[in-house]
Amino acid sequence: MDTTRHVRQSRVTTLDPDRVTRYLARIGVGPVTAPTLDALARLAHAHVTTIPFENLDIHLENPISLVPEEVVDKLTLDNRGGFCYELNGAFAALLVSLGYEVDLLEARVFNDSRLGPRFDHVTICVYLDEAEWLVDVGFGTLIPAPIRIDELGSAGPFYLAPTESDWIDLVNNGNPQYRFDRTPHPLVHFAPTCIFHQTSVDSHFTKKTICTLPNERGKVTISGRDLIVTVDGVKDRREISDDDELRALYQSEFGMTV
Repeated sequence: MDTTRHVRQSRVTTLDPDRVTRYLARIGVGPVTAPTLDALARLAHAHVTTIPFENLDIHLENPISLVPEEVVDKLTLDNRGGFCYELNGAFAALLVSLGYEVDLLEARVFNDSRLGPRFDHVTICVYLDEAEWLVDVGFGTLIPAPIRIDELGSAGPFYLAPTESDWIDLVNNGNPQYRFDRTPHPLVHFAPTCIFHQTSVDSHFTKKTICTLPNERGKVTISGRDLIVTVDGVKDRREISDDDELRALYQSEFGMTV
């Protein structure tokens, strides 16, 4: 597969050595000596199971930064998480800093059968071993391993499916999650939709807070005033009693002080 066209258009920035060190420490991964597929899988898995997907800054009225260095500081110095533009933007910068060839791709998330707006989600394409791999640490879901983009089919719970256009669907257990295009984009192209998700009453991110952290058997989520613990597909939901308990749960479940 000829990936030269994509690699030449990559505009993902690199991080300084101090931020790389802090980032790896945050996700509990030691130094990466070579940009291999195994290392990529370990990095992505550690990221998703360590750094929560959360939108609290939207409800705290703190503007979301698309500058990778500022996001890395938020993740490592403030011990916070973020949503897709932050998490995948920062992780892409980490990967480039570790020697990977990376581009950012546009995706549109399914809401039931309807697709979200253009640049609704950002995901990552990694060029490695003469192939293109889909990697996503900003969807709030544990995707077990990088998915080879040119291998379409239903092998595994997560797989890629063709569409009538050039776009490709990411599917989980038969349910389409999002539709992405293989055209590379700089992170700045996502800025208008990022602002939409911070400010519009039509965005689900402005309707309630969400903070979720996947694990091997499910996930722990705080959605609004509800604590939801999912284990092996079974959800246990209960209402959080007051603000003190809410803050305590953010600390105990996610290591966050808000």
